[in-house]
Amino acid sequence: MKRRMADSTTRILSVVLVLALLVLVSEFASAQPRSVTSFFVEEAKLTAPDGSEWDSFGYSVSVSGDTIVVGASGDNGRGSAYIFERVEGTANWVQVAKLTASDGVVGDVFGASISISGDTVVVGAFLDDDSGQSSGSAYLFESPEGGWIDASETAKLTASDGAASDYFGHSVSVSGDTVVVGAPLDDDGADRSGSVYVFEKPEGGWSDLNETAKLTASEAVPVGFLGRSVSISADTVVAGAYGDDDNGEYSGSAYLFEKPVSGWIDMTETTKLKASDGAPGDYFGVSVSVDGDTVVVGAFLARVSGAECGSAYLFEKPVTGWTDMTETAKLSASDGAGEDYFGYSVSVSGDTAVVGADGDDDSESSSGSAYVFERPGTSWTDITETTKLTATDGNGFDIFGWSVSNSGGTVVVGAQGDSDNGEHSGSAYVYAPFRASAWVYLPVVLR
Repeated sequence: MKRRMADSTTRILSVVLVLALLVLVSEFASAQPRSVTSFFVEEAKLTAPDGSEWDSFGYSVSVSGDTIVVGASGDNGRGSAYIFERVEGTANWVQVAKLTASDGVVGDVFGASISISGDTVVVGAFLDDDSGQSSGSAYLFESPEGGWIDASETAKLTASDGAASDYFGHSVSVSGDTVVVGAPLDDDGADRSGSVYVFEKPEGGWSDLNETAKLTASEAVPVGFLGRSVSISADTVVAGAYGDDDNGEYSGSAYLFEKPVSGWIDMTETTKLKASDGAPGDYFGVSVSVDGDTVVVGAFLARVSGAECGSAYLFEKPVTGWTDMTETAKLSASDGAGEDYFGYSVSVSGDTAVVGADGDDDSESSSGSAYVFERPGTSWTDITETTKLTATDGNGFDIFGWSVSNSGGTVVVGAQGDSDNGEHSGSAYVYAPFRASAWVYLPVVLR
């Protein structure tokens, strides 16, 4: 008996020591340049507690740390945004607040675009009529000291030259104390050439205000739709213009703006980004994302092997600084097929890029999927995905991948067509990385 007890104790101690060693190995590995060794698991499915049909919950998503914001542009006909926070130390997410516009009316589509950075959330309502029918607006929310609660905005952002059908708020992005808002139908340079507005937090705090600066293309293209998508990281702004025609009609491009030393001013681009293999109808620039010195641009109708599968293009800042250039690497799906719409949504954070393909048919027609790409070694190259994400309960026309966001290893994917709470009520899925390599030997240890 004593020998069996000693053997049992020895086995337990061995397991503990091995687990401790594996934790150290995992921590060491996480500090190294990442190779393709991880996969992602579904952590949670988010839905609106008060969800109903045609809410389109998941139309937009954004994550920052342990906070997720999900837009429901059809909620009550006006739109809303839901904030979820992770329960500390768990894989559970709970809704903590619902955000609405103080002056919201039916048809504003509040929540069609969303961005979060720290304690600041920006929500676009591009059909708001403040400066004319569908001129658009954006609403800014700050977390109170006690944490997020159901609230109306801290400030409402509008364009000083707003006009009917500008669609200001079609895209939004926030980084620290700077907000950018796209108005893709603005007519300043040419008919629907589009523009982007920059807002900086005043010394006295956020309040209703007009822009600090307006960003435009140096060569405005009619129906260029600059600002259809926007993204900001520190002092770098990227805006997609999928209607640009450098490589043919609707081939598309993306414009990158860097903040001047003297501060943001009305200006044209620092550089223009294009696809090396751009072709008419690619819609390059339908989605953009920037993090530090890395930019990802989606082209959801780009042709791969003759089919409109879609592609995403990754750009890294050259040592000598940004310049007009083509991609560093091209990202594609290993199983891409026509009308997958790969690249309709994109997000990059650190060494991880996520690309949505809401037209993918893996579960059923347009059930949708999303692809995760991890930087191989020390530099990006043309690659296919590390991991493919799909919903465990995916159904036809869920359009999973319509929106994507990632931050610090957490990936959020919107499926605005999901029908759990009624037709097109919508949902969002949360994924976290799981490194299998450290656990492969556990079954042997536990025998």
